[in-house]
Amino acid sequence: LFRSVPYRKSGEISPDYRQRVGVDSELFCDNFNGLTQNTALWSYTFATLTAAQPGAGTVNFSTVQGTTAAHGAFMRSHQYFALNNTAPLAVEFIGAQFTAALSSGEVWLMGLGLPTAAITRPTDGVWFRITTSGVEGILAFNGVETTATFAVPLPLSSLTLGSMFKFTIVVGEREVEFWWDDHHLGEAPIPAANGVPWLAA
Repeated sequence: LFRSVPYRKSGEISPDYRQRVGVDSELFCDNFNGLTQNTALWSYTFATLTAAQPGAGTVNFSTVQGTTAAHGAFMRSHQYFALNNTAPLAVEFIGAQFTAALSSGEVWLMGLGLPTAAITRPTDGVWFRITTSGVEGILAFNGVETTATFAVPLPLSSLTLGSMFKFTIVVGEREVEFWWDDHHLGEAPIPAANGVPWLAA
């Protein structure tokens, strides 16, 4: 399914031949082990589609009811994350334990963004988009979306029903990388006309 050639990057070396290194700084972490949502950390909005926490470390969204476009829900942290040059911003999450096949027209988004209504996607941010067509990496700047180029397409069939997967997004200075279960899927370059990957930095 994935390319056999390792994904490599060059180190950053100063003019006096010293390698620049960085130490990870954790900005936010949460586990959904409680039976109720932690409203101090999370904002929850829904329209017909609902979410619940069974106390097993997950947030479970209900089944899509019919084919109406008026069903949706989102959870987002109250915390904002600043994008600083030379310091990539990474987000990792475990998700997509679908218990039923996605319906036609159903869309799941996971990543960084600022949703404002249960049935509309954010106009700024980076995220994984999962539909019946498969998994895509999306970069959105003021409503204009750029789709990441994946070396190998990730079809929906790769997300086995009942299984959990690790998704990672790394926002760099000039590109956004997308990873799935520690496999590099591909990246989306930040459009040349934009200084940052999204408008609401």
